[in-house]
Amino acid sequence: MKLTDTQADEFYNTILKLYDMAEGVIDVVEQEHTTNKDVQIDLAEPVVEQVGESAIALCESFSNFVKSGNKPSPTDVRNFEAALRKIFGVVLQFKEKVKDMPKLVA
Repeated sequence: MKLTDTQADEFYNTILKLYDMAEGVIDVVEQEHTTNKDVQIDLAEPVVEQVGESAIALCESFSNFVKSGNKPSPTDVRNFEAALRKIFGVVLQFKEKVKDMPKLVA
């Protein structure tokens, strides 16, 4: 399965949006109206780190796939899915930690 250049660019840009999400989390924590910044940093740091690590893994897998033009191997698919699961997992953990917390932004 060979992707067109446009499809490859769109998919790659979708992966890069993960970095934007991580930056958005940091921006929220750094707002001047944010209270308890230390608490929020402790909550946000694992999310930002995992999103960054997973985005790198996804980009590498995708780049290998595009360069080869071959169908991804079962290992490639597992690695890709694992990177996505890690993002979902850390986001779910974050949601669990904050759901009963008082509002941290004034």
